[in-house]
Amino acid sequence: MSKRMLKKIQQAVKKGNYDLTHHAVEEMAEDSLGIFDIEHAVIRAFIVSTGINCAFCHFDERSEEKSS
Repeated sequence: MSKRMLKKIQQAVKKGNYDLTHHAVEEMAEDSLGIFDIEHAVIRAFIVSTGINCAFCHFDERSEEKSS
């Protein structure tokens, strides 16, 4: 995933311009996650490594503590 694509997804989430699939809602329930948890993780995500066929995003709670 490119930085540009991640930024576009984050902007959509901030604006509430997205939909969740039924499957996503089921998975959230299984993991006891709410919509705030998902939105927060997406908005705070950043790319830590990319390769030819992979991309990794990471949410680090410490980065939130630094910005507080």
